[in-house]
Amino acid sequence: MKKNLFLLMLMPMMAFAQNDVVTEVCGVKFGSPYEVVKKELEEQVGKMHDDSDKNTIIYWGKSCMNVDFDVLLFYFEYKKGISYFDGAVFIILCKTMEEAVEAKEEIATALKTKNYSMNVYSGQHIISGGISPTNSHKKGFYIRIEEGVTMPEKYPFEVTLAFGPYDYTKFTPKENGTQGTDEDKVIKEVAGIKFGSKYADVAYASKKIFGEPVDFLSKKYQNICYWDVTVDGVLYKEIDFKFITHPSGFLLDEVTLRKSFDSPEEVDLWVENIKKQHPLYMDEKSFSEMTIYRGGISPIDDNKYGFNIIVLKSGDTNTVDVTYGPYGYKNKY
Repeated sequence: MKKNLFLLMLMPMMAFAQNDVVTEVCGVKFGSPYEVVKKELEEQVGKMHDDSDKNTIIYWGKSCMNVDFDVLLFYFEYKKGISYFDGAVFIILCKTMEEAVEAKEEIATALKTKNYSMNVYSGQHIISGGISPTNSHKKGFYIRIEEGVTMPEKYPFEVTLAFGPYDYTKFTPKENGTQGTDEDKVIKEVAGIKFGSKYADVAYASKKIFGEPVDFLSKKYQNICYWDVTVDGVLYKEIDFKFITHPSGFLLDEVTLRKSFDSPEEVDLWVENIKKQHPLYMDEKSFSEMTIYRGGISPIDDNKYGFNIIVLKSGDTNTVDVTYGPYGYKNKY
């Protein structure tokens, strides 16, 4: 009975702790890639300031959480060619300490609507709250009154709302909530055939898996093509293995899978299934009818993506091309 009573008391605390995790700001999720954040902010907030770059997206005089901020900074970290939305700092410029105190309370009130727990540090003009999305032992945000540095002569005080940095480059969550590693993202093979394998080995293994190749589309030592193949339980219209010349022979350097769909909805469902296996990052070159995704890590250059996906949805045409590589095994000895 005592044990059950303890669990009943603990359950609301556990639920509260989960809700206390800071997962987003201005409707944009922390940990998201630069391309996704940029697009979402442009849709919700507007065009970013010209001084913005790949490391920091800047806005002046915009509202977030129904609070008017003078400066909004969105920060990104990079690791092995992958970007992460790692933190944000929002600033209200104040002429007097009285204005700063009011601004601090306004921000705190806005955050309370999200049910974050908060700690007030008396005499220090600091409020902390929430829980970091990557470290349950750290706070999710801080509100501080500080000396003005943006325009100190006109505004001697600043109120800053700081999220992070959360160190997403050291934290890679998997779908099941456990922590993965960068090694999990490295693309090593397709259909059980390893990249970097010699032509003869690929020819033998692929024929054993898929049957006879399409002769008029295949060229010895250059590529091997098959039609109507099943890879990881998915039927594709075509798979094409491409090779590169290497001192040790002809090595598998690139694989392309092609698939057609009956409707745009089927394409979207397929993309969502891929996302469960690999995080996908939308390329800036995407537009309404063609979307380009990138994901994984190259097996020989951990600063490059492992594959590209081109999704084409135009009229009756609903297709995807998944290309692994080319990786450049020619330069790997």
